[in-house]
Amino acid sequence: MRKGFRQGNAELVQQRLEAAVQLHRAGQLQEALRAYRAILQLEQDNFHALHLGGLVCIQLGDRPGGVTMLRAAIKIDPSLPTAHNNCGVALLDMGLADEAIACFDRAISLQDDYFDAIVNRGNALRSLGRFDEALASFDQALRMQGSRSDIHSNRGNTLLDLKRFGEATIAFNTALRLQPENPDALQSLGAALQGLQRHREAIEVFNAALVQRPGNAVLLNGRGVSLFHLRRFEEALTSFAAALAARGDFVE
Repeated sequence: MRKGFRQGNAELVQQRLEAAVQLHRAGQLQEALRAYRAILQLEQDNFHALHLGGLVCIQLGDRPGGVTMLRAAIKIDPSLPTAHNNCGVALLDMGLADEAIACFDRAISLQDDYFDAIVNRGNALRSLGRFDEALASFDQALRMQGSRSDIHSNRGNTLLDLKRFGEATIAFNTALRLQPENPDALQSLGAALQGLQRHREAIEVFNAALVQRPGNAVLLNGRGVSLFHLRRFEEALTSFAAALAARGDFVE
């Protein structure tokens, strides 16, 4: 009787898990979370309900709740790289970069070619000012997927942090070759050109970015800085005024 009960309970849990996953995939997040929690009432150590429920919490903006569920899942089965990576992403979003890096390191130790964890590790390292280590992570990621514009941009921003402006310019140009409609890369390229004192080129880049993001305060300010360095003071003042009009609390 007890064996039959356990078997029936396992079948019920599996049916409910499949239904919860369907809700999750359909984007019905609140319903999915309730379904995962209902499974945990039946089987409190169900790895999948904890792991997927943690993901739903994060998607709903409850990162602490997501981390709690993911850590419980990892305690049950620490062998799944994605669980460590997902926990790290939530911790990084919470500003806990050191703890996030430990999660990403664990994910990579379980799967050494885990691209997302390598990239996430680079972002976490950069947030802590550990720029050389971040650069190494982005370089590793690009050896795996060299056509990713966003990773070239991440690498370029890290080179900017290191004031290696020439290399940063190359990285941003590569990112833009791969994805021409990339205002973030254009903005950063403008900053790199300013670091090289190539202000005329920087102005052209900021103007191109402003076509995609008209009225952007950061771009207007960046253009104003380069105009100022070229002693085009009236134009610089106009650009600074436009930046302030776009965002009155803008300070840089």
